[in-house]
Amino acid sequence: IEQRGSQSRVVKIALYQGLYTRYRGLENLVRACEFLCRDVILVMRGYGPIEAKLRHIAEPFGNCRFEEPVPPSQLVSAASSADIGIVPYPPVNVNNYFASPNKIFEYIQAGLPIVGSGLPFLRKIVIENEIGHIFDPRDPKDIANSINMATREERLRILKNNVLNIRHRYSWDEE
Repeated sequence: IEQRGSQSRVVKIALYQGLYTRYRGLENLVRACEFLCRDVILVMRGYGPIEAKLRHIAEPFGNCRFEEPVPPSQLVSAASSADIGIVPYPPVNVNNYFASPNKIFEYIQAGLPIVGSGLPFLRKIVIENEIGHIFDPRDPKDIANSINMATREERLRILKNNVLNIRHRYSWDEE
């Protein structure tokens, strides 16, 4: 929902874009909807084996929307319609603990601040560049608190500017 004559939205969109599978922290991400500010909507864009479970968890909340996945070539452009990107992976195994998921870089290229779990690589990028907030993926209230902080107008403006300033560092051209 856009306000006419303004760059700010009435509703802020927190986006998770990816596979719905175990060990990604998605159940607690959806549970966090209970604690989100009234102007924040969680958009889950993807598919996967736990989709029915996630939809069931989301039923009591009116602020969680499920969308169809987009082709890989459209991930960055589709993400750019959101306000923040979410990476909720919990440290349940070595793969997750040391992960550098593609979605981090897709969100950065889309100009989105990142709200994510405190995994080492994610923490390093988010904190060192001041492009988002870190949360405990085991705690839906903490997840919601980080999303809420990142989507407040003044903070969101600062985070988005910081993302735009570092976006070139995390591009294929730079790599």
